[in-house]
Amino acid sequence: MLQMDKNGKWIPLHVNSKVKKGNAYALATRVHMKGTQQFRVASGKTHSSTVNVTVQ
Repeated sequence: MLQMDKNGKWIPLHVNSKVKKGNAYALATRVHMKGTQQFRVASGKTHSSTVNVTVQ
C-alpha cells in the first residue's frame, strides 16, 4: 500500500501497480497537492523509509 503523509498522518492512496522483471514493481498515482510530499510503502505494521517527492 502506498501512503502519503498529510499533516502527520499517513493516508493510503489509490494506486496502479505493475510487476516488472525480477522482483521489481512500479506504483503510480496522481497527487494534486504541489510542493514537497512524503511517501512510503506499507504492509501491515512494516513500512519503508520515507521518500520525499517534489510535485510541481
